[in-house]
Amino acid sequence: MRTYGLSLFIAFYTFSKTFANRNQWNKLDADNVTCDYPHDGFNYSSCDALVCDWIGDGICNGERYNTSECNFDGGDCSACDYPEDGFNYSSCGLRDRCPLGNGRCDGESYNTSECNYDGGDCLDCEFPEDGYDYSNCDVEVPCWVGDGNCDGASYGSRECNRDGGDCVFDNFAFFGVLTQLFCWPCVIISFFIQILL
Repeated sequence: MRTYGLSLFIAFYTFSKTFANRNQWNKLDADNVTCDYPHDGFNYSSCDALVCDWIGDGICNGERYNTSECNFDGGDCSACDYPEDGFNYSSCGLRDRCPLGNGRCDGESYNTSECNYDGGDCLDCEFPEDGYDYSNCDVEVPCWVGDGNCDGASYGSRECNRDGGDCVFDNFAFFGVLTQLFCWPCVIISFFIQILL
């Protein structure tokens, strides 16, 4: 029993320190958002990003961060251009071009003919060859099935083999009940894992 208690304490302590340090979101109140933008000489007064700490953090966050008002995510997205694959992307019109041609089919607005099917990432997007019959699996991006991420919704259906096995543990309600009855530390640790993921 002491092992569970010590493990739980370590898990909670590590989680709380990690969460507190990694997600120090800026103070929000109903009428006002105060932000500590990067001190790079750019005027961010028109930037409407919600998490100011993400601006200039080295990761291109796209969407509302990758705008001229937010200095293209504080410079994080300015290096992203259309892939140099000979395709004419002039009709693509995406604000965040970083996912184009990054090796993963991003679907939705990226998976269009104007954007060369995500810079070619979605051209050879097929179901996994795992022996399962996916003929009744109706999803937008077949290569998301069995990619290691539970994508939920129609991907998690029986017809899609529970997202190619990615969503298997999400569907074991009975296992969850047993865990709650016999292993209360497991429930607490599972709760923290769900928050982190």
